[in-house]
Amino acid sequence: KEVELRLTPPIALWRAFEGDVDAMVAALREQRERELARMARSRFGAVRGVEAMRAVHPWDEPDTPREDVGLVPSFAVGDRSEEGRRVRGQCARDVTGFRGSHRRRVDAWKDGDRTSPFPAGTLLGHTFLGMALDVAGDEAILGRPHPTREEVDAELAEKRVRRARFDAERRERLRLREERRERARFHAEEEALARDLEDEARRVRMPSDVRRAPSASDFVAQLLPKRVTRRGLGEPRPLAARGGRVVVLRAGDVKSPSKRRRRRGSNDPPE
Repeated sequence: KEVELRLTPPIALWRAFEGDVDAMVAALREQRERELARMARSRFGAVRGVEAMRAVHPWDEPDTPREDVGLVPSFAVGDRSEEGRRVRGQCARDVTGFRGSHRRRVDAWKDGDRTSPFPAGTLLGHTFLGMALDVAGDEAILGRPHPTREEVDAELAEKRVRRARFDAERRERLRLREERRERARFHAEEEALARDLEDEARRVRMPSDVRRAPSASDFVAQLLPKRVTRRGLGEPRPLAARGGRVVVLRAGDVKSPSKRRRRRGSNDPPE
C-alpha cells in the first residue's frame, strides 16, 4: 500500500509568504547568511587546525568552565517591541500552565483515568493515542490549535480574490481619472483655440462689402463713430458735440457714395 507523504512548511511561514516556497527559501537563506556573518564578527582568536584537534584526547576535560546560559525557553519571539514583550509573557504563562496540567493529567492516566481531557497542545497523545484535548483559552498563544494547510490555502485564495478585485477597481478609477483629464485637456484646448480665433478676428478689419475693393471711406468709417462726425463736400458743417472731431470725405458720403458727384473739370487749374 502506498501512502502519500506530503511535506508542508510551517503554517506560519506558509501564511506569511502566501504559499511562495521560493520566496520562503530565499528569505531563510538570507537570514542564515546574516546570522553566520554576525557569529563570524563575534569570534576572536586563531582557529584551531586539524592537527590540534586530533591531538585532543576525547576524554580530556575542557580548559574553560561550563558556560551558564540560564534557562533555555521552549519558544522564541522575534519581536523586540512592546507587543513582543506581551506575547513573550503570554507564551511563558502558557508553558507554565501546560506543564502543570500535563503532569497532573499523566498521573491520572496512570491511575486508570482515560476520559479526562489533556491540556490543549498535547498533539502526540491526541494523534497516536486518541487522547481527548481540552479547549485552549481565549488568550492562549502556544496551546491554540493552528489552522490546517487546507484552511490556510482557502484563506490565501480569498485574499487573492479580494486583491484582484481591489486592483481591478483601482485600474478602473485610474482609467476614469485619465478620461476626465483628457476631456478637460481637450475642452481647454478648444477654449484656447476659440480665444485665439476671437483675438485674430478682433485684429482683422474687413470691408462691409467684400465684393468691392476697400476705399479710404471704409477705413474712416471704422473709426470710433461716437467721436467722429462725417460730412461730404458741400454739405453744411455739423455741430461737433463736446469737441468731437469732424472728418471731411472727398469721395462723398459713405452710406450714399453716389449722392453728390464732382463735375469733372470744374476745379481744374487754368492752362
